[in-house]
Amino acid sequence: MTKNKEIGTKGEQDATEYLKNKGYLILAINLSNKYGEIDIIAEYNEVVIFVEVKSLTMNYVYKPEDHLDKRKRLALRRTINYIIEKNMFKRDSDEIRFDLITLTYNDTNCIINHYENVEL
Repeated sequence: MTKNKEIGTKGEQDATEYLKNKGYLILAINLSNKYGEIDIIAEYNEVVIFVEVKSLTMNYVYKPEDHLDKRKRLALRRTINYIIEKNMFKRDSDEIRFDLITLTYNDTNCIINHYENVEL
């Protein structure tokens, strides 16, 4: 496994634990369809939340947020719309949102930022 893949996998695991600790119910992890993949699907206060996770080490010039570019946003929109159309996570409420969780790792700690209701 490459170092980037290891950081990505660790980021998804840490983001999942972060959400669980905040009281979110995890519905799915790494759900793929013909348009792409959603890292985490969760529920909180009767809202279904689609979560993209971006993680990097401090060695990078860019911030994790910078990797949510126009192409990635389009793929996420298509992926989420497909999931909604297929009624894969039908809940009592039709309310949904998209969140971004970024994790930046250095040798001793991890900085987590949770951006709620991000526009795609």
